[in-house]
Amino acid sequence: MVPLAFFNRNQNGSNMEKIYQTKVNNSKVVSAKPETIKFLLDYSKSLNITEAKGIKFENILN
Repeated sequence: MVPLAFFNRNQNGSNMEKIYQTKVNNSKVVSAKPETIKFLLDYSKSLNITEAKGIKFENILN
């Protein structure tokens, strides 16, 4: 049987809470061009998925 303290420590022997204390913000806000959004919306509107006997068929209606 493995002691519970084993699961509460990382490889360096420090507590798990120390690992998650540092907040790193590496994300950046991105935005799509209006043409891209229009293309995706038009595509999703034209996509038709039909299922028959457990097989899915994808059809573009344009």
